[in-house]
Amino acid sequence: MFIYCGDSIDVPPGCISIMCALSICYRNYWLSYEKVTYALNIALSGLLSVKLFVMRHKQDRNEELKKANRLVLIDFCILIIFDITPPLIVSYFPGFYPYMGPVNAFFKTVGFVIEGCLVYINLKKGSEKPKTVNVVPLSTTSVHK
Repeated sequence: MFIYCGDSIDVPPGCISIMCALSICYRNYWLSYEKVTYALNIALSGLLSVKLFVMRHKQDRNEELKKANRLVLIDFCILIIFDITPPLIVSYFPGFYPYMGPVNAFFKTVGFVIEGCLVYINLKKGSEKPKTVNVVPLSTTSVHK
């Protein structure tokens, strides 16, 4: 903040959030940083998903590759919906914060919760094995003569 924008900390009276203390330069820098970081993450997740999809179809129906591909797709969708969308909204509508509050933190938290639930369901799905029941006869008496 101090190096890139040359800012000093200037907190106006009555400021109750960090957004009124930061300059426009720093907000734009941070939004650009988030856009680039998430765009790279989304692109690499997409490439990994395609690679796992191709590997799965070249081999026999491997359940582990199917599960890994599902995890990558979950991460890919969560990144697009909950991590890249809020910075885009804020960059196109800079006056959005006073009405909605910290949308980035809210959407990221909701994304973490949904991703955690989906990952749990995905990992739980393959680990459930059918229960086997050992049948033992009630009486094991033998006749000795």
